[in-house]
Amino acid sequence: ARSPQPAARSPQHESHRSIKILVIRESKPPEKMTLPSSLSWKDTVNTLPDLLNEGNTKKISQCCAQLLSKKNGNGSSTDVDENEERLPSNLELVITKIHLRSLLQLGEYSTVLDHCRKNSSGSDPTLNQFAEEEAYALYRLKRYNACREFCENYGIDRKGGVNVSQRGLLHVYAQSLYRLGETRLADEMYRRLLLVGGSDEDEVHVDVDEREDSLSNALANRTANYTSGSLLVYGGERDSKCWLEEDSIILDLLQEYSIGITNDGEEKMDDEDEKVMLQNYDLAYNLATFLLVSSEARPPSVVKQAKELLIHAEKSALTILDSDSNENE
Repeated sequence: ARSPQPAARSPQHESHRSIKILVIRESKPPEKMTLPSSLSWKDTVNTLPDLLNEGNTKKISQCCAQLLSKKNGNGSSTDVDENEERLPSNLELVITKIHLRSLLQLGEYSTVLDHCRKNSSGSDPTLNQFAEEEAYALYRLKRYNACREFCENYGIDRKGGVNVSQRGLLHVYAQSLYRLGETRLADEMYRRLLLVGGSDEDEVHVDVDEREDSLSNALANRTANYTSGSLLVYGGERDSKCWLEEDSIILDLLQEYSIGITNDGEEKMDDEDEKVMLQNYDLAYNLATFLLVSSEARPPSVVKQAKELLIHAEKSALTILDSDSNENE
């Protein structure tokens, strides 16, 4: 379930869920860690899957910190048994990533940045094993220029195909460009996130949540930096549709709110009762806002469609918020 926010917000509202850094969600208020320090690292590791399923970010962070204190015998005498097998390096890498991501979820961006830089691979940024975490920490600290430079130094290819291992980093890069007002380049990065090898012929398999959030952020980028008339060509006719408006998810969403024609020629919205709850109301909100700010290039029916979509996005947000509040009581 998403963490609902009020629907009345800035058109620049963005979604972070698609940035795969944020894979751990808080499900309840954090409680004090109860793992005894005398546990061996193997015993402690066995508790981690349950904590991940529980979704308590604070406990996950504490568990990982306890495990990492056992590496190479750096902990206290109660933490590390001289006869105990040390934490394997491959397992240490996985646990460190989980730890850094839990810290990001807790808003400890400076702590994450410090850790990444202390453990950097030196002069070759492409060997950085925590590149996504470092880039995201820079982004959340609003150091957008530094984030952009970091991503480019890491090897983000602005023209070629998308390396699957770089998808998370590319999304952070696109977000930084959006914040820096580089609309066209940011738009191209969002488009590439949804393609394999930068080719329009071959779409990558992306889970629905990530795809919706990439689309939502791409719409926020276009809306925030929209220039009146940019969708029109000479003579006032509409230019060819942008790639966003040809995406299947966008088309399905618009079809759900399409305007029909009654027998007497009047426009009529689809039956309100037939509309499904908008789980990703961020996408609906940003789509409706984009349609409205670019309304000079659109027929009146699309403007009505956008207003209806905006109203339903707000209703969905409030309904989900109310439902989650009742569950937590």
